[in-house]
Amino acid sequence: MVHPGREVAVLHFLAVEFDLQAQFVHRVGVAHGVLVADLAALVQVEQSLVGKADRPAQERIDRAFGCGCPGGSACAPQYLGLEKQMRCAGKTLANRRRDSVNGVGRWIAGVPWRSLEGLKVKPKNHGTAALYAYTPWVGIENGNGNWLVWNVTRKLDSKLRELMGW
Repeated sequence: MVHPGREVAVLHFLAVEFDLQAQFVHRVGVAHGVLVADLAALVQVEQSLVGKADRPAQERIDRAFGCGCPGGSACAPQYLGLEKQMRCAGKTLANRRRDSVNGVGRWIAGVPWRSLEGLKVKPKNHGTAALYAYTPWVGIENGNGNWLVWNVTRKLDSKLRELMGW
């Protein structure tokens, strides 16, 4: 179980724990039109890194977003490392969102498609379509996939609202 409040420290986790500037995390999000919260949710889905009390093994950090590591296979060397993973994830999500906007690819907003576990999914918006293109699993039964992205994002948003008084 993630310690309450730890998930709210997304920028701290990505910036301080991994010696990255918070501005870099923000810049990646802005450059690709991806929310920092979505990047945090994705890194939780791929490697369960958000909310860890201790620094994870370098191998897990190097593969933080699973980008360039299709289907859990070995990662291409050019994608290893947190900064490279973050850039790759941001760019990939932006490209898959653009695909949905342009009506190309498998995952398009408003168009039903089957997840890898065989469930029929109809993404409500282009951002959700991009997440399914990135990780084509619903994950309700196993507590992973896009269910986990949704759940982590929802918890983060709730905690931020509470802390910021929104």
